Amino acid sequence: MASLLALDFDGVLCDGLREYFLAAWQAGGDRDPSWPEVPEPSLEDRFRLLRPVIEQGWEMPVLLQALRREVADAEVLADWPQLCDRVLKDWGLTATELSQAMDRVRDRWIERDRKEWLQLHHFYPGVAERLAQQTAPWVIISTKDGRFIAELLEQIPNLQPPLAIYGKEVGVPKTQTLIQLQAEFEQIAFVEDRLPALEAAAQLESVDLYLADWGYNTDRDRQQAMTSDRIQLLRLTDFSSGRSPALAASPVES
Repeated sequence: MASLLALDFDGVLCDGLREYFLAAWQAGGDRDPSWPEVPEPSLEDRFRLLRPVIEQGWEMPVLLQALRREVADAEVLADWPQLCDRVLKDWGLTATELSQAMDRVRDRWIERDRKEWLQLHHFYPGVAERLAQQTAPWVIISTKDGRFIAELLEQIPNLQPPLAIYGKEVGVPKTQTLIQLQAEFEQIAFVEDRLPALEAAAQLESVDLYLADWGYNTDRDRQQAMTSDRIQLLRLTDFSSGRSPALAASPVES
């Protein structure tokens, strides 16, 4: 059996923080007429700082709602899952409603001005070139909707598409997807920017785990990865160059 490179998308391949913020603001406004049309300038800076707590896209409008209610940054970082549930309940909305609102915002945006939407995203330095050279098997495992990932990957010249995109629509945790892939691949290298997602996969044998230190994580996350016996900290230069011994399980072939 072959080896496989499995990549998260947001925070590993692509930085779309500007789009996340604007799409989340519009989605919140679609569900709540009390939202101002234009957000306060300080909100985007706080959103950028707190982005590492987000696991799924529907949580982004919830984070903005928490910030609008003047929840302190420290409280968000201390226990986001519990705070998220509480804000969502008080708001009277569901995760499904906000997820659908985010998708509608993006669909409308792409239909209205695809170029503008695309320009709000950028691949991290060297990543597009790295992917364009990737001939060994690779997949994307993400909580982002697969069709939006495919839209963005189309911007990379000479890209050999991934074997599969396991996006939000798959509806199972990333660990479950990795278990399914173990039936087909002898060794898997999984690159992810969220420490909890890697910790959830730590019990899987034949899966090498890498925390992307350039993604949406905190100093504390990176320190924990450095002391872990299962998770390795990966630098962007090592990933982009394809020279990292840590990724020997899924080399760039020339």
